[in-house]
Amino acid sequence: MGINRSETVRELAVHLHGQYEFYMQLIPELLDSMD
Repeated sequence: MGINRSETVRELAVHLHGQYEFYMQLIPELLDSMD
């Protein structure tokens, strides 16, 4: 069960990292469009 939980945490971390990179690319574009 511990292994299964760590797998889930790892998948979640990968998913959140992907979201983070997406927003880091998106936010500058949004800021540019606001000016």
